[in-house]
Amino acid sequence: MAMWSVVTPEDVGIKNSAPSARAKHSATLVGDHVYLLG
Repeated sequence: MAMWSVVTPEDVGIKNSAPSARAKHSATLVGDHVYLLG
């Protein structure tokens, strides 16, 4: 089972396009705590 997957924007090649929703974000679960980074 993969924990991570590659996400590519649908509008590749369009100048000044917005990044995909998951770009540069990370989350992890430690015990009862969830940490969100990005």
